[in-house]
Amino acid sequence: MSLTIERISTFEEFKKLEPIWNTFLEKTPADTVFLTYEFLSVWWEAFGKDKKMLVLLVKDSGKLLGIAPLMIEGGDVKFMRDVHSYYFDFIISEKNQEVLFAIFSYLEKNIEFDKLILEDVPLDSTNLGMIKSKKFKKSGFIFLKFNERVSPVIKIEEEWENYYGGIPKSRRKSIRNNLSKLSRIGNVRYCDIVNKELLPRLIKDFFLIERGSWKHTVGRSVTGDKQQMFFYKTLAERMQDKGQICLDFLFVDEKPASFVYDLVYKDKRYNLKTSFLEDYDGAGPGTYLAKEVVQNSFKKGLDCLDFLGVMDSRKKLFSNSERAAEYIYLYKSTIKNKVYVLFNQLVWKRLGRWEIIQKIKNKLLGKFPTEEKNREEFKKLQNERLNQD
Repeated sequence: MSLTIERISTFEEFKKLEPIWNTFLEKTPADTVFLTYEFLSVWWEAFGKDKKMLVLLVKDSGKLLGIAPLMIEGGDVKFMRDVHSYYFDFIISEKNQEVLFAIFSYLEKNIEFDKLILEDVPLDSTNLGMIKSKKFKKSGFIFLKFNERVSPVIKIEEEWENYYGGIPKSRRKSIRNNLSKLSRIGNVRYCDIVNKELLPRLIKDFFLIERGSWKHTVGRSVTGDKQQMFFYKTLAERMQDKGQICLDFLFVDEKPASFVYDLVYKDKRYNLKTSFLEDYDGAGPGTYLAKEVVQNSFKKGLDCLDFLGVMDSRKKLFSNSERAAEYIYLYKSTIKNKVYVLFNQLVWKRLGRWEIIQKIKNKLLGKFPTEEKNREEFKKLQNERLNQD
């Protein structure tokens, strides 16, 4: 079988794929809202300015078999994503192994880069299993797992009453206490209506809460970044047309107190963003709103609610399952990189638990290399580790 690769390098070229993108995505195990044309196009409009698009189409005699949604940033090849995106993967309908080999062969021969970063790949991904297999060593790359994220999930497999009754009494009491505290402040109202007429007002309320949240105080608010504001506003507008956005609010005396910004796709709900006004800190508006959202998900007959991110006290309160995703690095199979990866796996992995070794590592190496490290820092880090071998 002779596979061919078509490279998409500009957003204008990418937009021409709109008629076929989602239809193809739905044929694959990678099918998720974060890989839809709508999500990726909005993300690129918001965050793609300083990046180079590298979308690869893998074909066999003109038939599309796979898509690699990649980009080049800071000398690295990586998925078209950031902290606002989850569950990424290569989009492959059939002949996964051959398609993956074609993608990696193309990258090795045609693209200059330091490393290939594959972030937030679902642990149950067929592609991930192949990349980690012994057969994949022939691809010319070596594999290094960097991190793993575990997302709290609610699997909806019973009636709401049975599920909620199964939550420990102490947790249910905590939710009732939150409502009691909020009710003493004012009249509490939950709203989950989203339509074209209400959407502009709800987006304003969303930004209003973000500006008044603790996140704004520490510089992590959406409203502290124009690109993020554009992303969440535009995404809501595009997804609303497809019925895939849920903006849920808690009002206290008709004043917006808390919000949940979710995406819904194929009967799965994804908790993309949530926040509350700092004025209500201590009254638990976020926890009470989460309870309303969960109950609403049961009533609508959804399959699951994925809280995304990582575990916290609010998510732990409701979740009954989890879903894991891995962050992995792939290096070209050179002697230098082989030594580097071997050193990570056999030396630091075993000695890193010792406090004295951690102190030495932190002093010599600083922060463990992450996607934020630029190319010069990463090369320096590689050399330091190689010199210690």
